[in-house]
Amino acid sequence: MRTLLVGRADTVLATEILGERGHAVESAPGPEEAIEALARGPTPDLVVVAAPDPASAAAAIRAVRSHVRGEAAPLLALVPETAVEAALDAGATQALPSPAPRAHLLAAIATAERAAVRPGTEPTLHADHEIYFTKNPHPMWFYDLDTLRFVAVNEAAIQKYGWSRDEFLGMTIKDIRPPEDLERLLRATSHVTLGLDHTRGWRHRARDGRLFQVEIISYPVRHAGRACELVLAHDVSDRVEAERALEEMRAQVALSDRMASIGTLAAGVAHEINNPLTFVLANLAFVEDRLPGLAGEDDPTVREALADAADGARRVQGIVGDLKSFARGDDTAVGPVDLARVVASALALAANELRHRARIEVDVESAPPPLANQARLGQVILNLVVNAAHAIPEGDAAGNAVRISARREGDRVAIEVADTGAGVPAEIRARIFDPFFTTKPFGEGTGLGLWVCRRILTGLGGTIALLPNAGRGATFRVTLPAARSAPAPEPAPPARATAPSRRVRVLVVDDEPLVGRALQRSLREQADVQVEESAPAALARLERGERFDLVLSDVMMPELPGADFHAALERIDPALARKVVFMTGGAFSAREQEFLARVPNVCLEKPLDLVRLRALVLAAE
Repeated sequence: MRTLLVGRADTVLATEILGERGHAVESAPGPEEAIEALARGPTPDLVVVAAPDPASAAAAIRAVRSHVRGEAAPLLALVPETAVEAALDAGATQALPSPAPRAHLLAAIATAERAAVRPGTEPTLHADHEIYFTKNPHPMWFYDLDTLRFVAVNEAAIQKYGWSRDEFLGMTIKDIRPPEDLERLLRATSHVTLGLDHTRGWRHRARDGRLFQVEIISYPVRHAGRACELVLAHDVSDRVEAERALEEMRAQVALSDRMASIGTLAAGVAHEINNPLTFVLANLAFVEDRLPGLAGEDDPTVREALADAADGARRVQGIVGDLKSFARGDDTAVGPVDLARVVASALALAANELRHRARIEVDVESAPPPLANQARLGQVILNLVVNAAHAIPEGDAAGNAVRISARREGDRVAIEVADTGAGVPAEIRARIFDPFFTTKPFGEGTGLGLWVCRRILTGLGGTIALLPNAGRGATFRVTLPAARSAPAPEPAPPARATAPSRRVRVLVVDDEPLVGRALQRSLREQADVQVEESAPAALARLERGERFDLVLSDVMMPELPGADFHAALERIDPALARKVVFMTGGAFSAREQEFLARVPNVCLEKPLDLVRLRALVLAAE
């Protein structure tokens, strides 16, 4: 028999007799330890309480009786003669004055053994409880707290889960759980708490293998002579799915807001950098052209310094171009995409994350162009590359690698991003594409990256998957439809125009004065260039009758934007309005985007391509 011995007073003889009679004895010094022992289980067949005074005897007995595992067990109290009545009032089955003679104690323990309740000797349920249990529309059952076996089930449980009553009574509550939930179940049942318990997030399995989400309401009771748990299971699958859909919608809204903010910031940064880049590159080109005449001889070191400065500025130009591509999140155009260019752009943006972690290996040249959206595919590749970098600790770039490869697979293109990092633990692989799931420390990740990748690719008719571990690191595989044609080629540089028969007059309208001065220097061989720093001032000159062959106008200007300047110019000189060449650093609003898409005028990206600009000037006569 299993016996719980509570207290320290006069327990030597009791322990000796219990041992002689084959009892497995667990000791608890006081009421709190007794409750903890009962919570851990198993249910004792007998409880012996040894207390030195009425108060401590009553406290220990009430503690035992308060728990379902001690509620009905025979309880022998060994107390001073003055505490016998208090022990019986508190719930003891027998009470002996302590110290008790061996013969008396032996007889009391034998009586308690015979009184131990055996399964099946207690009534099952009171009549009102019977109705509540059997007629309840929700599945209910009793299970044994020690063995976890079903003791009784109601009709709703039979209908919901698909097992017969006899089948249920041959099963344990582990049999209705998916294997991956068993560890949590065993943790939850290892400690029986007092009172009503309400838990969420459980999954149950029906006989046909179907899984559904449930909430559990449970209460420890004695039933059929056993310490049991009465359980009511409420199927909340529909509600959980609705909550998941709502959470995904919230994630999408949060992502849209975040991407809009990032896109606006990226476009703004690009615009602010492109303006100074325009006059830096134009002035460097001007000085390089004039250097031999200024120095009297061609100094190679000065020319080399200028070339290095121009190369640095062009590298900044490339980074800004990548930022602008990333900012075009609202661009939904789908067509053949130059995969090598997208990968190069993503790697340029992720260079700082990769530099001290891994070497880069790229093999995408042999793959056909995927049918996608360049900006959105770039976002996916960038996200996967940054994730790969973060999976690799800094300090051993030569020993680690991030590999990007692509190949044709039937009518699709497969792109893989692999790393030699820590890999993805098996227990979280199923959750990595869930919104807001992240393993990064608080503040270092939103948990939206892979979810965003999956949404983008689904919208493009593609897929993304984490491949099974084949050793070190992780490999993400993206598939997209293969395009039937090649990406549109870069526009060819314009043919060199013949010299005009007269000197061309050009009006530059830009609120950045250094851009205007740089264009005056760069175009002075081809044209007479006038500069105005505001659109109203430029319109005033035109209204006064000044004639120009060409107008170079910024798109975003504080007083009068390019669209409004063009509308005013159409009223003054419609022919000249058709010759306006717009210049933009990239941060134009939706209104300006619509305007530029509507009018046939040429629009040049800053920093300006001087070869193309000079050709336009020479053709403007």
